[in-house]
Amino acid sequence: MVERVTVLVVEEDAGSRSVIESLLARKGYAVRGTGNGLDAPRLAREVRPVAALVGLMLPGQSGCRVIEDLRAEFGAHFDITALSAFESPALAEYALAVGANRVLVKPLTATQLLGALAHLPAPVPPRQFAGTETG
Repeated sequence: MVERVTVLVVEEDAGSRSVIESLLARKGYAVRGTGNGLDAPRLAREVRPVAALVGLMLPGQSGCRVIEDLRAEFGAHFDITALSAFESPALAEYALAVGANRVLVKPLTATQLLGALAHLPAPVPPRQFAGTETG
């Protein structure tokens, strides 16, 4: 059985989260998402993703705290992309300092999003999973 590459999407805006999840699922990633910072570490432990996309302005706990928690739980090999609604050098620097591998400023293009994940193991084409759910 072929295993899909799982990506965790932690994004406060439900519409943005849905668009990101749909794009990644169409490209062959298994995707799980939440809009709450308190749920993210628990969900990550359940699904064991290889990467996370984390919004910085989350309810429950901040995106930077989620990044710290994910880095502590999954180690240096785990890939974390911070998503920011603001182009703030100080916020980007802080997100990188607490463990993000990169920071992208929203709104994102599909090219930016997929480029941030390009170094991960290749996703499995969706046709190999006809009839299965994305999460």
